[in-house]
Amino acid sequence: MTESGAENRVCVNCNYDLRGINSERCPECGEKIEWNLRVHSQIPWENQKTRGWFRGFWDTTGWVFFHPYRLAAEMDRPVKPDLAREFQIKTVLLGWSASTAWIVAAMGILEMPDWPKVASALVWGQFLALASSTGSFWFRPNALDPVRRKRAIALSCYVCAPLAWLWLPGVMTLPLLMNRFNFDLPGPTQAAVFLGVILFVTLITHWFINSCYLMAKVTGCDAGRAFSFGIALGVIWILCLLVSTVLPALVFLTKLGEFLEGVR
Repeated sequence: MTESGAENRVCVNCNYDLRGINSERCPECGEKIEWNLRVHSQIPWENQKTRGWFRGFWDTTGWVFFHPYRLAAEMDRPVKPDLAREFQIKTVLLGWSASTAWIVAAMGILEMPDWPKVASALVWGQFLALASSTGSFWFRPNALDPVRRKRAIALSCYVCAPLAWLWLPGVMTLPLLMNRFNFDLPGPTQAAVFLGVILFVTLITHWFINSCYLMAKVTGCDAGRAFSFGIALGVIWILCLLVSTVLPALVFLTKLGEFLEGVR
């Protein structure tokens, strides 16, 4: 079976089987069908030859953030799993490096020792890596044929796109960092810091909501399964955070053991 636009044609709105139908609208829900866009992927990252990798990357982050329904529509077009995974890795690394730099700088200002800096970097990095990967398990129901299941898993790699913008809250809250966490700042600066905190929460929340929305759309599940996924994803993220603390804890215990040996 080849992965072409002529095969596995379903409505992106209701998942109605469109094979053998040539009308411009879905006979089930009335959704407009863009037949001419079903052969090639519309994801900017997958069109790097015409956009370039830099523009393709940032266009994709905005595309996913502001137009998640377009990402869901890609279920009816070929998607390259290797490029999707590459996007996920680069996005997580960018989000991790930007936010970790802020955390480490904050700890430096507070004159904390080096090991909490290393521990926080490890915890945050492992959490992002685990949380961005574990949700894809729900994107492979048996009801989907192998080709569409492969596409669904590939598309799940794009939902972490908001993480690429974690550098922006860091920039907006930089005055607070430079002022050594003294909130005695000018009014406009305080507003920028407050908006930066709100933006950070928004990006993480949007990542979560996007995951639930895309899973429901690409798998065509009912409301019950979508609700179950939301609950399960929240629990999985908490477990990822707990698991991520294990390695730093081991590092701490190792350092503590070396210190005690030195004291003896």
